[in-house]
Amino acid sequence: MKQLKKSGQNVLQGKRTDEKNLKIANDRIVIEGTKTETYSGPLPHPSILQGYKQIEPDFPMKVVNEWERNSAHIREQEQKELDLQFKKELRG
Repeated sequence: MKQLKKSGQNVLQGKRTDEKNLKIANDRIVIEGTKTETYSGPLPHPSILQGYKQIEPDFPMKVVNEWERNSAHIREQEQKELDLQFKKELRG
């Protein structure tokens, strides 16, 4: 069984490491890896918006405008609820 050394670790053929999966097949080294990204926010990640722009040039602006309108609506509804609670407390 052939062995490779990567980052100070012994890697056996067909075995996984915590970094990448290295295999030797037909005198070739095959490196397999996975990349995971996470993003959290009220709007899509800028790279996603850029992809939308390739589909339709003004689509990213439509998404942003809709988010702005929706955010304003939510704030208005929250304010109405606070006003009603305040009036209810005044009346007792």
